[in-house]
Amino acid sequence: MRRSSIEFSVRLASLATAVVAAFMPVRCSAQLKDVDSPLKRSMTGLADQTSIQTKPYLVTSRFHLMEGTTSGYLVVQVELGPGSYMYSLNQTGAINPTKIQVVPSDAFIIDGKFNPDRPAEVIENDPVFNQRVEKHKGKVQFFVPVKFNSVEAAGEVQPEIVLNGQVCSTEGVCLPIRDKRIKAEFGGFFGRSVELPATAETPALR
Repeated sequence: MRRSSIEFSVRLASLATAVVAAFMPVRCSAQLKDVDSPLKRSMTGLADQTSIQTKPYLVTSRFHLMEGTTSGYLVVQVELGPGSYMYSLNQTGAINPTKIQVVPSDAFIIDGKFNPDRPAEVIENDPVFNQRVEKHKGKVQFFVPVKFNSVEAAGEVQPEIVLNGQVCSTEGVCLPIRDKRIKAEFGGFFGRSVELPATAETPALR
């Protein structure tokens, strides 16, 4: 009787271990890694949302090309958590502006400078700094024209972005961003008829 109880306990422990392992996030990630499905996209979106809730910001980058060409736009997207903000690219005075740089490469050319998809919130005379302050909140995307030297380069090279600045909270706590590097992934094509204003978000490129 005692031996049967021991064997039953061992089998129960083994079964519990197998059940826990089956539902571990690592295994779920491995199963979804190479599968494009609504479930995968939902889980990815949930992970991004969780990151925003636990961190003050999330940075991603991508590039889009015009159909039939190697020219397009490089995009840096910053999602700021509730109550968080970052300063604009044009911030002046005692506050350091946000800076976005692209690591030079022989595979592509950056033509111009980054511009946001929507204007920053402006405070003409901030009571803390006694100067004009420009802030971005929520989700903001920064665009710059890019041209790859060849079709092969566009398919193989991932432009690398370097972000510097800070993300602050309404409570006055700021988190510095120092040389944060992000690689841009290909985000798809857009039609020749689509024009991308420098300061307006284009739905076709979302």
